Amino acid sequence: MDDYRGVRLPLPHGEGRPAAIAAAYRPALAVALGELHAAAVKLNRLDPETTEIVRLRCAVWHNCRRCRSLRAVSDGERVLDEAIAEKVSDYESSDLSERHKVALRLADAFMTIPGAIGESLRRQVREHFSEDETVEMLLDIVAWTQQKPQVSLALDIPPSEISSLEFDDTGHHLIGRTAV
Repeated sequence: MDDYRGVRLPLPHGEGRPAAIAAAYRPALAVALGELHAAAVKLNRLDPETTEIVRLRCAVWHNCRRCRSLRAVSDGERVLDEAIAEKVSDYESSDLSERHKVALRLADAFMTIPGAIGESLRRQVREHFSEDETVEMLLDIVAWTQQKPQVSLALDIPPSEISSLEFDDTGHHLIGRTAV
């Protein structure tokens, strides 16, 4: 499926990492987006499992190879069992909890046509999530949707295998630090 993709932008010389490339084109914007992302991932009202399921749904939806190859780790352990992670792609027909299905419905709607979110979905969200959890989930979706330019330009270079995803105290990611 990924065979058609190739880098479609002349890249500046340097590390070749997406953050470095973005910084070379628009440094101030790259910093601002990084800070928005860091602020979103530092929030902690939403449980880690729901946060990771939403992150994975964003990865699947956007076909971000890098994000699909990462698994959130907390205190040295994966947040989700791989069997649960695999259900994110076809969540409606899965045995995921209704809470997680509602989170994924909201993620899908917010990523595609947020203005079309209807009363039925709003009611489901209110039933399963507090206002703080909902705000955090929406900010998470914004944070995990920033990869769209990288995906469209085929700069979403994945690690060679499933890798851990953790965050430092400032909200910046640490990839591959923990064995998964």
